[in-house]
Amino acid sequence: MTGNKKADLAIMILSLVTSLAVVGIMAFRMFIFKKNLPDPQALEALLQQERSDMDSGTFPIKKMIVNLQSRKNRLRFLDVKINLMPFGRRDLDVLARNRHTIQDIIIDTVSRMYPHQLNKLTGKILLENRIKQQVHYKLGYPAIKNIYFSRFVIQ
Repeated sequence: MTGNKKADLAIMILSLVTSLAVVGIMAFRMFIFKKNLPDPQALEALLQQERSDMDSGTFPIKKMIVNLQSRKNRLRFLDVKINLMPFGRRDLDVLARNRHTIQDIIIDTVSRMYPHQLNKLTGKILLENRIKQQVHYKLGYPAIKNIYFSRFVIQ
């Protein structure tokens, strides 16, 4: 201790008050404050809806071979097969009705890129984002959640 009776008493009182405050907060959180739990039926309904949205499947785009820009005389092309994952079931029908428009967008977007861009991961991500943006623009709303490349060969 400090040797000063008044200072020692003040330190002990401050320590006691701090300890009682911590114990009081812990007791309040454990015994008095009860967090309301959500309704189990509402949670189950929400889970079922999310599962049905996720089970909407993918929309396959058939295998395409697209010519790429090349700075050399050698012809370069991309052999690609794409699966589009829509946000929901209704988007599958919209994608099916606009299949040819989506294929045109893919051909146009891929043909504007160079092989050295597509060989890198960043180029594939850029291609995915460009395709998504163009399809969303043409459809008027975002319909594609993800794009999966099941075949991606540059020759």
